[in-house]
Amino acid sequence: MKYGHWLLVAVMASVLTIPAAAKVGVKASSSYDDSETDHSAAMAFDGLLETSWTEGQAGEGIDEWIEIDLGELTDITTISIWGGDYSDGSKRFSEQNRIKRADVILTTEDGEVTKTMELGDRYTRTELRTGSKPIRKVRVVIKEVYSGSIFDNTHISEIAFDYPAKPADAAPKLDKWMESREYEANQEAYEESRKESYKKCKNGDEYSENFKYLASAAVHGPHFMWSKVQEYAPLGFRGSYIELDPEAVERLQRLKDVNVIPYLETAAARAVGDDQYWLEDLVKAFRAHEVLISSKRHNIPNWGTTGLEPGALNGLGEPLSIDVNTSGRIYVADVGNNRLQWFTQDGRVEGAYGKEAGVAWSWFGVEGDPYATGASPGEGPMEFEQPTYVAIGNYDIVAVIDAKKRVQTFNEEGAQIGNFSIPSDAYVGYGRGCGTPIISWWGDDFYFMIDKEVWAFKPTGEQIVKFETSSEILGAVIVDGKLLVRHQNREIIEYAIEDGFRQGSFLRKEVPEDGSEDWDLATDAEDNLYIATDAGWLYIYNKKGKFVRKMQMFANAKDKMRIAVSPLMDYLYVTAGDEIHKVDLSQ
Repeated sequence: MKYGHWLLVAVMASVLTIPAAAKVGVKASSSYDDSETDHSAAMAFDGLLETSWTEGQAGEGIDEWIEIDLGELTDITTISIWGGDYSDGSKRFSEQNRIKRADVILTTEDGEVTKTMELGDRYTRTELRTGSKPIRKVRVVIKEVYSGSIFDNTHISEIAFDYPAKPADAAPKLDKWMESREYEANQEAYEESRKESYKKCKNGDEYSENFKYLASAAVHGPHFMWSKVQEYAPLGFRGSYIELDPEAVERLQRLKDVNVIPYLETAAARAVGDDQYWLEDLVKAFRAHEVLISSKRHNIPNWGTTGLEPGALNGLGEPLSIDVNTSGRIYVADVGNNRLQWFTQDGRVEGAYGKEAGVAWSWFGVEGDPYATGASPGEGPMEFEQPTYVAIGNYDIVAVIDAKKRVQTFNEEGAQIGNFSIPSDAYVGYGRGCGTPIISWWGDDFYFMIDKEVWAFKPTGEQIVKFETSSEILGAVIVDGKLLVRHQNREIIEYAIEDGFRQGSFLRKEVPEDGSEDWDLATDAEDNLYIATDAGWLYIYNKKGKFVRKMQMFANAKDKMRIAVSPLMDYLYVTAGDEIHKVDLSQ
């Protein structure tokens, strides 16, 4: 059946009628003719988001309207509109036209009042405050739409008044029935059915049918309530009497079936307050889980591509630090995947350090939207929480620092040497592009640059020195025992690594203006200095600061590049856009 809403359609076909004695009436300028699904005006006042009024004219439905006559003057403070197709989640929503702007015409005892309502293109309700006297009629006129990606029909799933409040004495028969033994019996039977449906889902018994039962209950609560609400609750207020079922939502959570996403989206669209935030977070978590379980590719190309699988990289907008050891092994701090990966000289992934793949909720120490990650953040040995920089020191000792300023050092075989934290109060944030933390080394020691601070440690974690430079460090490397730092301009400033004494400008010839903003610095086996700019240019200086040559690495700019020089100084490895690029230095 169309949209798959088998239970809703069956209930609505049998009970959605307006009592003959009622003065209330709904009508529309047109309705879409569908032999399988009712799209009449009454569908926008049934309290259910999966049903909708759909205009029936050719084109976008501009100036088509839907109207309710309340039968008498009624106090209404707010009007809520779900202006789109909410039958199957946000994907279906985007496929159909959605209302962007509507005129809401209110009929009061003094005549008509027209208000303009702007609806954002979001899968949620939009609320309009009436600010008027008691209202007899409400007409919603479509004036502008967001175009659907596939269809050009315009839907209104629901119109509700003073949602989610229940007006006093609005449905006395319903209130009385909810105090009856019949209601208690129905509720007990429903709770048993909910329990049984979950059990069958766990056992794989008629899974699809039972899953849909639970999912529908999560959105609209006990099914037995729907017919009673249609029978006893007034039009325009029915949505307030149909409530989601948190217990059904929690059972769906345990099933971990990503097919629940459209249902949770719809439940969030009708929820308010903490329930809405809770459900929106659940949707995000399931979407991250969906990405995670779909990341099963076995043909990841050499040199990486965006993704979670081994060999794939995921900067999530951050640069990917890279370095190479003396045997040519290439290490990459895969920040968005919370792991350190290493590759061969032909770009094939060899291994990784980090936890198992999972879903993470924290990004640089800030709780936020969940995201799928190739390795869950961790605090144990060889586990990371957004590794921001990797450097290879003497004897091929690897040092990695993460967003928590935690440092781990280990040898090529993976045996851990040190595990310690930098005791700095400096902020380590995301979205900075060029910036710290940065690691370099000299002799047997590693130097860590954070903001404008420089900390030196033995690989085992003993602190050697700490000093501050004149301003924030945007790039740094140690060349021939000299700490070379880029601050805000196009100069490279030399500092003494023993005490931070500023020696002045290192370069005899300043880096030319090439339109760049972000730079990365690296050195080679002969202590030459390499400066790569995001304009795609590479500038090489010797260890005395004398300009040697420049070369164009890329015809187009590359954002947030990070570089490392091969042991034989024949290639430059560049990370950009979740890929590793191999640049021939002999050209």
